[in-house]
Amino acid sequence: MLLPSCIDDFEQAAVTASPDGELRVLYHPCRVDRPAETVQLLIDDGDTPGNGNDTVLWEAMAGSRPIVASDVMTFEPGSVPTGYSETITLHAPEPGEEVLVYITVRGGGGFVAGFPWASLEDGSLLTDAGTKTAAGWLKYAREGCGQS
Repeated sequence: MLLPSCIDDFEQAAVTASPDGELRVLYHPCRVDRPAETVQLLIDDGDTPGNGNDTVLWEAMAGSRPIVASDVMTFEPGSVPTGYSETITLHAPEPGEEVLVYITVRGGGGFVAGFPWASLEDGSLLTDAGTKTAAGWLKYAREGCGQS
């Protein structure tokens, strides 16, 4: 189960494993003009996530050109949406390690959610509200954005 922080909008993210067992972060932007700016996999230093003191295990970052946000943006090591680059290649943690997905949003704001690395399974999406199906998570994310 993801462990949400007090940063807004964490209901927009889900974490799962791809069919080949890789990390997959799904992000539903509430507005097309507010795509993810950065997506990071971190080991928290025990202070504020994303403060620059965490161990960054993986990072994808938006470039300077406009990003076309889709209903669900999928980020995986080695495969990021058009307009993003993988700035840090994945350094997988130990199987039981607690890791954080930290996402900043273009235009301000961000959110963070934590999960045990070994808990990732294909077809099972981990969210702040527990395990969900893909359809269940998307419905949940849209409701969190005030969409129906």
